[in-house]
Amino acid sequence: MKRRTALRLFPLLLVTALLLSAGGAVLADVPDKESLPQDPGQPPDNLVVLSNGIYELTVSDDTEIEELGGEAYPGIYTVCTGDDHPFPNADVLYNGADHSPGSSYLSVRDYTMGVVYTSLPELSSPEPSGSYAIACLGGGGSDFSVSGNRATTTWYPGGDLEVEQVTAVEGTKLSNSRVRITTKVTNNDTEIHQVGIRYEWDLMIADDDDAWFATRDPDSGFMQDEKVYTPPNFDRFETTDDPGDPSFSVFGSVDGPQGAFSPNPTPPDRFIFGEWAEYDAWDYFEGSDPGEDSAVLYYWGYDDGNSPITLSPGASVSVTAYLYAIPPGYEEPGQEEEEKWAPPEREKRPLEPAKMGANYLSVDPRQVLPGQEVRVSANVCNSGEEKGSLTAVLAVNGAAEQSQSVAVSGGSCKQVVFTTAKAVPGTYQVTVNGMQGQFTVLAPRLVQASVPSAQANGLGTAGIIAIVAVALVLIGGLVAVFKQ
Repeated sequence: MKRRTALRLFPLLLVTALLLSAGGAVLADVPDKESLPQDPGQPPDNLVVLSNGIYELTVSDDTEIEELGGEAYPGIYTVCTGDDHPFPNADVLYNGADHSPGSSYLSVRDYTMGVVYTSLPELSSPEPSGSYAIACLGGGGSDFSVSGNRATTTWYPGGDLEVEQVTAVEGTKLSNSRVRITTKVTNNDTEIHQVGIRYEWDLMIADDDDAWFATRDPDSGFMQDEKVYTPPNFDRFETTDDPGDPSFSVFGSVDGPQGAFSPNPTPPDRFIFGEWAEYDAWDYFEGSDPGEDSAVLYYWGYDDGNSPITLSPGASVSVTAYLYAIPPGYEEPGQEEEEKWAPPEREKRPLEPAKMGANYLSVDPRQVLPGQEVRVSANVCNSGEEKGSLTAVLAVNGAAEQSQSVAVSGGSCKQVVFTTAKAVPGTYQVTVNGMQGQFTVLAPRLVQASVPSAQANGLGTAGIIAIVAVALVLIGGLVAVFKQ
């Protein structure tokens, strides 16, 4: 089914004018729970019940707003357990078993326009609350449709924003069933908008309106004290009617469980366990007593530390949270024992013993001057499966000089390195665990580059012969002279 309605032109212009005229500090009246639609007084076709047998999710499809301030409740919801739940037909959220939504709802804050839009019209007010106005999400019209166990409500609140909420029952059995609430905000404006999103869940567990609260992973003990987490640092929360003798526990996602559902839950920027109605459409007034009437609030884009969500023109943001109810002794979704997800075990057998050996002998450099170091290295390898060790021994000319003990894991190798130096020229044989190599120490005379050669002085063989010939001629001449 699908239906869309819009306000008359005059009321729409009036809302716009009032929102732009914010300046007072009058808080919107917080409704009394009894004034909300316990039995909403709506025709049966204005309520939709979605169920997989484990949970029943009741959503209002009432999109009619007759005039400014008129009461319509599209998209508000409540939850109870179903016939196939171990604890059937019991409240999870307020008035869930009566299928009467009215106190769990959505708020979207437009920081740019200075207004908070809410799906609960009882909270809407033309008067500004603090520095912003409160208005109905469906002020510009709304759509509603159902597909299987999923209901989609789309609001057009104004300011060129579009808000889509998906409320769904998912799963086929207790260990994978849950209620999913996903909200998508789209900026259809040509200007940037900064936004925030808030979920309010009014807890009611098996007729008990004052739940006990605990964090999970890391775990805390159950309490009924107000708790504000900015940001929260735990995986999920657990609430119950009686920690000593619980009917069942209601769990809600926070930072997790990641990987258990699709899409993953979106960690909020702020999370509160507090008293219902100790807040307006956005603000929460700390110092309340959840032991009187408990609720939880999720904030994304909470303006603490200047952290609203920035949406460029055409951009969207989507957030998701999950809710499920598990009795004692049953497994909650995403928390199955590890072995249920592990691959089948391989047949166990003894590991193969270590098989140690050495290979790849390296000698560097192979020619050195007297006293210069030579680096001798080898790989010690283990071809077995168990860890093993081997002592590598360096011998030079048959005499052991150094040793190293090396431990190696199965199927891997480690390198051992030795250094040695010799002063006496000659060729030296080296071995490491049977592997052979050699290096040579050169005599100093073979490397004296400072002795000038005949060629370096410009005299070659021909030059020397010429000098000898000239000398012989001179000697012959002198002998002839003396004979005369």
